Amino acid sequence: MKRGAPRLGSTELESVKLYTLDGKYARALFHYQGEATHKAILQYLRNEFGKTNDPYGSTIRGLNQQYNWRGPETEITLTYHGFRERGTLTVEGRIYAPLFLDTLSENSY
Repeated sequence: MKRGAPRLGSTELESVKLYTLDGKYARALFHYQGEATHKAILQYLRNEFGKTNDPYGSTIRGLNQQYNWRGPETEITLTYHGFRERGTLTVEGRIYAPLFLDTLSENSY
């Protein structure tokens, strides 16, 4: 990743942020732009992980789309806002990512 933009398969993404808790992987957040990039990412994820786990794991309304894949250790969420042509891909470890909630105060939002 230090040699250029992050990639998912052959698709170039804009940026990635990696999050850890106590030195252990918790979350990766990728940003991308454009409908063609979104379609390529969606196709890649479907090829790698199949269709979403259940019809209730996906939301498609108007210009906003959200897809979820859940495995025993990882959860993947793909969100695309068609109006802005911007999207995010979140890959979370199911063990450590929930601990982010423990670090937030009751009054933060």
